Amino acid sequence: MTTLVTPQVIVTLEQDGTDEYVEYTVQTDNRDAVRWDLIRARKKWPVGQDAPMLWMTVLAWSALKRSGLTTLDIDAFTDTCVQVRSADQDGNPKELAELEEDELGVDPTQPGADPGY
Repeated sequence: MTTLVTPQVIVTLEQDGTDEYVEYTVQTDNRDAVRWDLIRARKKWPVGQDAPMLWMTVLAWSALKRSGLTTLDIDAFTDTCVQVRSADQDGNPKELAELEEDELGVDPTQPGADPGY
């Protein structure tokens, strides 16, 4: 079985403007990263490295939308999303000390090919 290296996240959403919350753990994948790239460009948002919480929130939204767990658009989702945290492979929250360097220095854009000049 293949283990994905894309972030698994725990998302906490506010329910209908109340103090009630619902929590989901969801595995993101390349489709979510591509959706981030497209939305970020269209909305002229900063790169993920400069806005890591926005990046992770969009990844979470996309994965939840793909899974049929939300019908909200991205703007409504960001208004109801009260927390997004990284999770380990078992779905347990990662503490800040456990986050790997690549998770702290978010850079979802891969470097281009070196032309060898």
